[in-house]
Parts: sequence; C-alpha cells; structure tokens
Amino acid sequence: MSTYVTPMTISKCLAMAHTALRNSQQDAVSPRTIVMRHHIITLCLVATGLTACGEFSGMQGGRQSFQITAPPRSENATALFKEQVQPQLEFCRTCHVPGGVADVEDGRRWLLNQNPDEDYELTYSAWLAMDQGIESSLLLIEPSDENEPHSGGKPWPLGSDGYNAMHALLSCWSDPQTCDETAANTPMN
Repeated sequence: MSTYVTPMTISKCLAMAHTALRNSQQDAVSPRTIVMRHHIITLCLVATGLTACGEFSGMQGGRQSFQITAPPRSENATALFKEQVQPQLEFCRTCHVPGGVADVEDGRRWLLNQNPDEDYELTYSAWLAMDQGIESSLLLIEPSDENEPHSGGKPWPLGSDGYNAMHALLSCWSDPQTCDETAANTPMN
C-alpha cells in the first residue's frame, strides 16, 4: 500500500496542532490537560514527518514540471551515477517525490519517484531543465551551499562524498569527452 503525504495532510495536522495549542492557552484547564494536548500536538507532527518517509509509487498525476529526456549513453557516467550518486539520493527521496514536502513549484524541478531505475533519467532531465552547468547547478549548490536556501538542509557539504559524486556526474554530462578521467579522479572518503 502506498502512502502519500500531501501539503493538505501537513496543513491539516498543523491546523489541528494550532487549534489545540490555542485552546490550551484560552481554556481554564489543568496543567495536566495542557501537557496532554502538547503531547498530542507533538505526536501529530512526528507522525506527519514519519509518513513523509513512506512508500511512494509513480508520478501521482504526472506533476514533473519538465520533459523527461534520456541522457546520452555513457558507461562511465552511468556507472558513476549508480555507484556513487544514487546511494546519496535516498535522503533526497524523503522529500523529492510526488506528494512529498518538496512537491512544490520550485521543488518540482527535480522529483524522484519510488522506482530508483528512473533516477538517472529524472536527474539528467532536471539538470537540463535547470540550465545545466556544474558549479552553478542547483542540483549541486542547493544541498551544499550554506548561502543557498534548501529546506532539506545541507546533506552534501563541500568536499563530501555526495558533493564530489554529483560534481563528477555533472562534469561528465557537461563534457562527455572527459568523463573517463573525471570518473577515475573523483575523491571519495
């Protein structure tokens, strides 16, 4: 069974939490009741957050905001992706899926889905749609640059395995002729 967390699910939970908190402050209730309401609020928020880690299947209405493009076939780029980049994407898959937290206008520039076999094409298509580049690519700077907003935090700090792997992959896509050398010289910790 698939589980979807939609912005509506989150907004309903937050509305319930807000109402319970407001009632705790307005009602003449015992401190124990207030503590119970706070526990309910916490459980609601935690449950919503954990549900975001659930299963996702498919594109739920085809919300991708760009055309899916097959990447050029390069054994080195494909191997680099499968061995070094794709393992880093499981954290991203928590939010960057249809119905996930990143399924908003800007986040739809790059959405994965439950089928990891499609990650390579989805990532390549997003890179094309976001004006390509390496150092300027949002696929690289949003999860790494402290000055760039990203609600998912900074899972790939500069110099980390995730950063180095994505940088190498983008370099391969940007200049396929140098992909052999790029893939061979990617520093991994």
